[in-house]
Amino acid sequence: MMSRSLLIEKDVPCRMRDGVTLYANSYRLNDQNTYPVLLTRVIDGKDSHLFRPTDLMKLVEKGYVVIVQDVRGRFASEGTFTPFSHEEEDGFDTIEWAVHLPYTTNKVAMFGEAYSAYTQYAAAKAAPPHLSALFPIHFVESKQAFSHRNHFLNSKKVIDTALSLTKNIIEKREMETEHKRDQLFHLFAYQDRQEALYRYHPIQKLPVFKMLGVQDLFTTLIETSPVETDSLTYPPSYFLTGWFDDALSHTLRAFQTATKQDSDRHLLLVGPWTGNRLEMPQPFGYTAHIDSMANGGSVTDFQLRWFDRWLKDEKNGVDEDAQVLLFVMGINKWRKEKTWPLEQDEQRHVPFTFTTVETPHPFSLMQSRDDKQLTFISTPFQDIHELIGAPSLELDINQGEKVESFYIRLLAVPKDGAAFQISDGLVTVSEEILDENTLKIELSAVAYHFKTGDRIKVEVTNVPNHIYRPHSESSVESSLLALAPCFFRQHTKFVLPIATQPLR
Repeated sequence: MMSRSLLIEKDVPCRMRDGVTLYANSYRLNDQNTYPVLLTRVIDGKDSHLFRPTDLMKLVEKGYVVIVQDVRGRFASEGTFTPFSHEEEDGFDTIEWAVHLPYTTNKVAMFGEAYSAYTQYAAAKAAPPHLSALFPIHFVESKQAFSHRNHFLNSKKVIDTALSLTKNIIEKREMETEHKRDQLFHLFAYQDRQEALYRYHPIQKLPVFKMLGVQDLFTTLIETSPVETDSLTYPPSYFLTGWFDDALSHTLRAFQTATKQDSDRHLLLVGPWTGNRLEMPQPFGYTAHIDSMANGGSVTDFQLRWFDRWLKDEKNGVDEDAQVLLFVMGINKWRKEKTWPLEQDEQRHVPFTFTTVETPHPFSLMQSRDDKQLTFISTPFQDIHELIGAPSLELDINQGEKVESFYIRLLAVPKDGAAFQISDGLVTVSEEILDENTLKIELSAVAYHFKTGDRIKVEVTNVPNHIYRPHSESSVESSLLALAPCFFRQHTKFVLPIATQPLR
């Protein structure tokens, strides 16, 4: 078989409607044929971006033109970078430019993770006629979704992001080399002591960003913005996320919105991963690895099947794939489903109480506590319980009690292993959200298989303020001693959505 050479073109210009030029790298087969386009738009540099989940060269070898573009104001591209701005019109213009290149067809798909997943959403909102499919990893639909969680600012995340973006901003400034070197030195010095930055109050006056001349960038990241509602008709979209991912809830909601529009053209895959690079916080076995997912191949293999279906119209079995593919921790197997969440007849809701009185369910939670944490641990399970969905806490709080905010974690306690966190939730209490003195809290979604002898643990602490900040720096955290009695009231219960047909 004759080998085919690849052609790489660097800094290909793409002019936006306002005259700003963005630059991209183009990867394609070195022949006279035309191919569909796979586009990703990145903020961390088209020449330095780490494509760990995706093998670009494999995409090219399988008959695609891959275009990697620096978004506005980043690295080679002109203009000023303002996070989560310009991506609709720039995405639209880039897609329409790409289909008129001499070596491309009239079909484009987008891929990428984190901010590059947002650029897919933004471009799709502009409804470009040649956008045929999406493959977002760690999807968020807005700046608010990126920077906030349940009314709390993820201060650690925005500080890390602002610092990571600052280096390129300094490098692009027109100034004397010595002055630029001095600014970079200060940036690296602050990065060496980031832990101290996480605890600075008030966060709005954190001096590092003003000193480095990027205060506007930081202010944009930390300020609240209206919560966006989906206002697009999703093209065929394959949503990929992880149980430990900050973007999990946004990805699940986007998938649900898309399937309501057209249930046959969207897929969801959730693995035991965290972070942009699909890392595993625990060893979950071979089939959880991103190079051998569900024994179906690598992330790139999944992407290729998706793109081949929608850009090349190949009948490759994608239409018969399970619409939802979930990794179930505890048993370390993949579960195929038709919907998310599970259909009503496929799950039951199992309540746990925090009291010692008898309840319809035999697993009562018992309490141990100190002044920093409330801990509740269940009696061992007597049979298999497969948790699929979002656990919830219904907390009985009397009006006027000094309960403002707290953090709750759900941990699996295997019979033969150490406990580890599988779900969590941040809670802000206000009179507006209390329903007749009952506070209903939904934790992050999860899939976990509890075997006979396993237990669950619930830990309640103050909100970790080196990670999350409330809207007001003057907010008072709940006293755990004041919170404790709430758990022992009649109507307080912890509810697990349990699959009626667990894996074996």
